[in-house]
Amino acid sequence: MLLSVMRSCAKELDREAGAGSSQGPPRARIYISRDREGTTERLHRDYFAEQPTFPDFKFKRRYRMEPQLFERIIAGIRDCTINPLPAQFAYFRHAYDATGRQSFNIYQKCTSALRQLVYGTTGDTRDEYLHMSEQTSLKCLDNFFLCVTDLYQDVYLRKPNARDIQRIYETHETRHGSNNDINVLNRSSLFDSIKNGSAPPSPFTVNGHDYTHGYYLADGIYPDWATLIKAYSSPTDDPSAKFIRFQESARKDFERTFGVLQGRFNILRVPGRAWRAKKMHCILYCCVLLHNMIQEDMVLL
Repeated sequence: MLLSVMRSCAKELDREAGAGSSQGPPRARIYISRDREGTTERLHRDYFAEQPTFPDFKFKRRYRMEPQLFERIIAGIRDCTINPLPAQFAYFRHAYDATGRQSFNIYQKCTSALRQLVYGTTGDTRDEYLHMSEQTSLKCLDNFFLCVTDLYQDVYLRKPNARDIQRIYETHETRHGSNNDINVLNRSSLFDSIKNGSAPPSPFTVNGHDYTHGYYLADGIYPDWATLIKAYSSPTDDPSAKFIRFQESARKDFERTFGVLQGRFNILRVPGRAWRAKKMHCILYCCVLLHNMIQEDMVLL
């Protein structure tokens, strides 16, 4: 009797599972035949051949970097010699699927990842050109920013040293005529190095007075700390009004930095509600890192 009841319950559960929440017939998985090999040849012909279809300025517009920098990133990911090889680097190596077909090559995968960063579109937007499914495109993006961060964060995401700070002083003085070092980010660990004594030296001289530590320009929302310099709320003389003009001008330069970053990588403009906070954090740092690499490459050209 008990066995009969169990079988009856099992059949009922099977019927409910088969019916689904819509009470309709189960949907069959649709197979889309994608020309993976054809897109490999087309991508090479369009951008990476000896005489590509599209000139370099088209490449720079669509990849947001020069071809040689893209090749440098490709080589860094492809030639990684870490042992054992991390999964994110292994993802870009040559592989074959269950049918014996070769997977997408590293140029296709990195192109898909960069197009998502640059245009901020969904994973399947480039399906018509790369013949790559949405799931594969998202995997390309996830592994790409992990590889780029692992390879270059020690150089392009490091804290500024004394030489960097002096260069910032000189650039800022040329533009604004005063010495101010700024990079105040809300809820950051910026002041940890000052408190524990590990901050790099940043001496400067103003009106004949020597100062050993830099200070940071801020607005009214920040606390009243000695290292934070705010604008006067109600200037009473010409020097105070002049200071406000210079202070606000310098502050706006750095507030526009994120706007420049959004202009280069549109993925930072679109909502990220479907992403976890950790992934948004990784994408932001990857964009900052790539921006620094691009800026350095522009100086070297």
